[in-house]
Amino acid sequence: MELKTPYFKKHLKWLLVLGVDIIPVKNVWYKYFYKLWSVLIIGFVVLYTLLEVIDILNTSDFNSMTFGLCYSATHLLGLAKIIILIVKKKKVREMLNELESGDFLPNMERGGEEEIRLINIAVTRCARHAEIFNLIVYSIVSIRCLYALFDTGYNDELFDEQLNTTTPIHTRILPYRIWLPIETTKSPIFEIVFFFQAFTLTLYGYYIGMMDSMVYGMMFHMNTQYLILKRVLERYVSIATHMVSKNLLDKGVKDIRNGVISLPVGYERIDLLSEPVQEKVREIVHNCAKHHVHILEFCEKVEKEFSYLMLSQFLFSLYTLCFQLYQLSLMANVFSFDFISMCCYLTLLMYQLFCYCFYGNEIMVQSEKFSEALYNSDWLVLHNSTKRSLLLMMMRAQRPIRFTAGKFALLSLQTFMAIVRGSASYFMVLRQMSG
Repeated sequence: MELKTPYFKKHLKWLLVLGVDIIPVKNVWYKYFYKLWSVLIIGFVVLYTLLEVIDILNTSDFNSMTFGLCYSATHLLGLAKIIILIVKKKKVREMLNELESGDFLPNMERGGEEEIRLINIAVTRCARHAEIFNLIVYSIVSIRCLYALFDTGYNDELFDEQLNTTTPIHTRILPYRIWLPIETTKSPIFEIVFFFQAFTLTLYGYYIGMMDSMVYGMMFHMNTQYLILKRVLERYVSIATHMVSKNLLDKGVKDIRNGVISLPVGYERIDLLSEPVQEKVREIVHNCAKHHVHILEFCEKVEKEFSYLMLSQFLFSLYTLCFQLYQLSLMANVFSFDFISMCCYLTLLMYQLFCYCFYGNEIMVQSEKFSEALYNSDWLVLHNSTKRSLLLMMMRAQRPIRFTAGKFALLSLQTFMAIVRGSASYFMVLRQMSG
């Protein structure tokens, strides 16, 4: 079985196309043109977000304002994620390289092909999360564009102050609301703005999807490392025995496996494992302790680098879900493109939030079970020095890993449900405000 490397190959390639070179560009000339491309492509999303915000500030209609906030909140957060990626790309690169080196690499002697299989599952799932995210983004943008194409628009009147005349005009609907200093009803301006919106919204989807799936992908890889470590702790005696020899077990080990743990009267204490096996077990347990410390340190790095980003994600998700529910309550036709697009958008936000909470919850559960795995291992047959190493690991594991949103809330399934309930409560307040 072959290990799939690099683990985040798809994410890194797409981010490179999108102007974020976590993979460094080495060619000097190519690097120069790449910087120009980065400024251009990121400039699109910055400009679009600015036009959205201006439109909201110029809107007096409450329903139109909440519609704009539905999307602009996500886009502002997406812009923050792009900035974080650019500012911390060196740190992110180091963390991704760390995942594919040292104790985190599969060890054929320690766990065999099972470790490769577990890591490959994590790699595949991270890539799949990005694909699912992008698929939902395509659905949202495509359906919203269909809504604009099939909508007949509305008639309006344009007043000319200089001539003191009113001219009837037919206004065509764009997929999304943005402020523009020019009239967009006529061709080819309408088509250009239409394409600009569809293109920029798709870009935003890729930026956010790749960033998010990388962050909770790191969490999932740490969850996988815990599974690998627990598997070694369940089997370290058999692993050591296999490494030394199949025939080095003495009668003491056979007896303890049959439930005989006390020696007959008159017998002196004897080693339950032969010295070569004891030495190999000591080495394995020592490596497990290093592996465990490495997991804890990596999780601390993820918490330090992305904790406040997660807090922003939770706060923006709370209010965006509220605005989405409000917009859905205004739509009478549940089969319209408008309604279906907003439902897809709601699904995307729930999926995004759920992944953060689910993987944060998973590693918390695995770290809580780690002490139990240590206690259930074959520590009775070990030397005291090896037992002390296991005890130190158990003491470190008393505080399970907890990813937080800015130190305010845990990334857990309970937090996910609290955000959903909070959004529903704010939605009811909005309904009362709108009358």
